[in-house]
Amino acid sequence: MKKDEIKKILDNYYEEVKVPEGLKERLTSTIDMLAQQEVVSSSKTKHKKIIFRPVLWQALAAAAVVALIVIFSINIPSDKNNNIFIADTYTDVNEAYKETTKALLYISESFNKGLDKVNESSETIAKSTMVVNKHIQLK
Repeated sequence: MKKDEIKKILDNYYEEVKVPEGLKERLTSTIDMLAQQEVVSSSKTKHKKIIFRPVLWQALAAAAVVALIVIFSINIPSDKNNNIFIADTYTDVNEAYKETTKALLYISESFNKGLDKVNESSETIAKSTMVVNKHIQLK
């Protein structure tokens, strides 16, 4: 089909469609009103952006300075806090050795429990792999 034939078919179709009276005028007035509102709102926002951007940057800079001052004042050690010292929890070396050995044994036992479960699961995986391999070889 050519463009002219398509245009004739569409024109014939739309001649049969009834359009309510005044629809065209209402649509054009609504479109004009929205376009006018868009122009007015865009001109207002341009002025606001120019006015509020420097204020925003100044506020952000002030907040950053305050945050840095607070962070450095908390983290910088002062001479007033020199009375803090690290103390040993055990005075007897043998007692400290026993407690350390006890803690390491507990960690080792927990680790071994995890390894036992891993070994069990690896055995199950190995068995299932053997079954799958047998079935593959049979086919």
